Amino acid sequence: MAYHIPQFKNKSSGHAVTANPKTDRDTYFVRAGADVNSSHNVLINKGNWSSFSAAFGEANYIYTGTEAYCFWDSGDSELVIASQSGSSLVRLKESAGDLDLLIDANGSINFVRV
Repeated sequence: MAYHIPQFKNKSSGHAVTANPKTDRDTYFVRAGADVNSSHNVLINKGNWSSFSAAFGEANYIYTGTEAYCFWDSGDSELVIASQSGSSLVRLKESAGDLDLLIDANGSINFVRV
């Protein structure tokens, strides 16, 4: 089963842009303080990358104004998040299904079960 994003929630004071390099229809601009419902549930791509640089151009991407992130489905019931400035991966154990993407006040991202 796959992970999907039905809504992007931006709680920060900066604008954000998100994209899926596999399909143009998954590009969204998210205004500061706004929520955006995707016109369809955005698929989170599967992969097994070791860093932001390795994932860039293949994995889903978001720029929050303070940081750039790639994120993907590892295929092991977990989402992986890599930031452009960080050296380690964040692994979220989460069962597949619909997850909103939350941008918090400082521009960090997280996923919230719908």
